[in-house]
Amino acid sequence: MHILADANIPRVGPVFGELGTVHTKPGRAISSADVQEADVL
Repeated sequence: MHILADANIPRVGPVFGELGTVHTKPGRAISSADVQEADVL
């Protein structure tokens, strides 16, 4: 599962890493293409 999260969310990697691959980006840098590729936002 592809998980996309704002880089400012603390501990998102350790908490959700067991569920899939966590990708973080600064919130203002998340594009519509990033969202389309994600299973979870």
